[in-house]
Amino acid sequence: MENYNHPPTNQFNDMPYKLPNATLSLILSLSSFLICCFLGLGIITSAIALFLVKKDAKLLQLNANVSNLNIHKAAQVIAWITLIINIIYLIYTIWLFNLIGFENLMNPEVLKDPEFIEELMRKNN
Repeated sequence: MENYNHPPTNQFNDMPYKLPNATLSLILSLSSFLICCFLGLGIITSAIALFLVKKDAKLLQLNANVSNLNIHKAAQVIAWITLIINIIYLIYTIWLFNLIGFENLMNPEVLKDPEFIEELMRKNN
C-alpha cells in the first residue's frame, strides 16, 4: 500500500536546473552597455535585466541547485554597473543640452566657432 501523505519523489530532483532568465538578462545587460552612449537609453535594458535577475533570484531561493548560477551573478553585476553608467551619461546629456542648447548641438559649424565657445564659458561662469 502506498503512502499518499508525502509527495512522490522523482529520480531527477537532484539534477541541476537552469534559471530561465539568466542568459536573457546577461544579453540585456551587455546590450545596455553598448547603447549607453545613445542619450542614456541603456537604462531601459538594464532595468529590464535587473527585473529578470530579481525574478530568477526568487527561484534560486527555492532551490539552490542551479547549473547557470555564474551567468546569473554576472548578469546582476553587469546590470547594476551599466545602470549606474547610463544614469551618469543621462545626467551628462541633460546638462549638455541645457548648456549648449539642442539647436546648437545639431549645428556642427556653431560648435567649431571659438567665439561661441568663449561666450558659453562667460555665460556659465
